[in-house]
Amino acid sequence: MSGLNGAANSAAIPHFELRQIPADKDSIDRWWPEILVEIEGIIARDPELCDFIPEEVYVELRRRRAFLHVGFLDGEYAGFGILKVERRPYSGEPYLLSWIGGGLKTEAVNLYFAELENIARKAGLKTIRHESTRMGWLRRLPGEGWRTVAIVQEKRLG
Repeated sequence: MSGLNGAANSAAIPHFELRQIPADKDSIDRWWPEILVEIEGIIARDPELCDFIPEEVYVELRRRRAFLHVGFLDGEYAGFGILKVERRPYSGEPYLLSWIGGGLKTEAVNLYFAELENIARKAGLKTIRHESTRMGWLRRLPGEGWRTVAIVQEKRLG
């Protein structure tokens, strides 16, 4: 890439691609070992919030109730996201849920969320939702047009 004076630009724009993986057994199984490690780590960090086990995630993918997307940054693996279409409880309006994600390289995060916008628009959806127990997302996403829509507190009774 050349600058205004014809010199090469030192900061090339990275190419990010988010590929939807087909839901057949061979395709899911190809990626499952990589994402299983991430899913187990997510569950270990917050087992009370993650009310699912990895096998349930696998079944959701195979039954096409969730969709695995693998990210590539300049052709190299850059993480994954598992997406679902859910419905708001009262209005019934569908939205794209970024259900589970992992392994996203720092430089790929904004590109991942931008790609989610493309996916949602192509599906005719008006909203994307991302849920996490990690408070850092409160600082990361608002600059990208995201807003906090709920704060959930819970008390477990013994």
